[in-house]
Amino acid sequence: MTGMARDHSEGVVQKTNITCLCTCPVYMNVTLSIDERLVAEARRLAAIPGTTLNQLIRGYLVTLTQTEDMQTVVSQLEALWASGNYLSDADWTRDELHERP
Repeated sequence: MTGMARDHSEGVVQKTNITCLCTCPVYMNVTLSIDERLVAEARRLAAIPGTTLNQLIRGYLVTLTQTEDMQTVVSQLEALWASGNYLSDADWTRDELHERP
């Protein structure tokens, strides 16, 4: 992106190059074929906690796609538990275990 900067004290215009990096999520529009009554009921249910049907569906898709990650974590924890190599070498006091930040 090229911008123009003006030095008001001397009336000089300088050309500057500015590079921007956008880290914002890019959303995609998706068209679905859903029964009107189902959409109306889903919108009504979404409105109860103050959300939209779009947010409800997006949240469901996030949960759906994270399920595989959760399965991986559970599998890793089960393997760690089965190995018996999960004990700490440190001696913890009760106060240290219950310490709050």
